[in-house]
Amino acid sequence: MLSDFTATANAIAATTKKSEKERILAEYLRSLDDAALERAAVFFSGGPFPRREQRVTGVGGATIGEAVAQAIGRTQEEVWAAWSKYADPGDTIAAALESADHRPKAAVTLVEVGEYFDRLAATSGTP
Repeated sequence: MLSDFTATANAIAATTKKSEKERILAEYLRSLDDAALERAAVFFSGGPFPRREQRVTGVGGATIGEAVAQAIGRTQEEVWAAWSKYADPGDTIAAALESADHRPKAAVTLVEVGEYFDRLAATSGTP
């Protein structure tokens, strides 16, 4: 589940001890099946795709902001309001989601997230 991935990432970020980071990551990776393990390894490397593939989503901050704004019924300005506090898109959007008391309707898996990225990369042009 994506929630387990984010909990693991947050736990890793919360400690400065390298051995603790390694323990947390190893424990999480051992819990995954092969498909989820592949996606988790890619996502923990910092991107949506393996580096060897050189694919991109072609989606910028404006598109992400608009999608989040529409999903939670806010303006883009409200979504990005916490940027000066976090200076990180993920943390800023997480704050917007929390302030909107947005809860996912269903659990999302890492494989599903990877498939969304695959579809974004395969989409060209603007709607």
